[in-house]
Amino acid sequence: MPPQHHMALASMVREYLFLLSEDKVLRAEIRTATKRMHAQTFERLTSIVEVGETAAYNFLAELFSPERFNRPE
Repeated sequence: MPPQHHMALASMVREYLFLLSEDKVLRAEIRTATKRMHAQTFERLTSIVEVGETAAYNFLAELFSPERFNRPE
């Protein structure tokens, strides 16, 4: 790699590490908000065998209002 590219690469690595840390913070905030907003549903979901907290958080955060569906499919 040419020497002049080292500084650019180092900058990109710093930015990547920053974005990883921001992603971690935002995911934690989403988990907290989701659990607070959908506490009862979260408890029901995690009571199902093989449904862990991560799956429950993701389901609730992405689906928003699962009750709007008529059928489970």
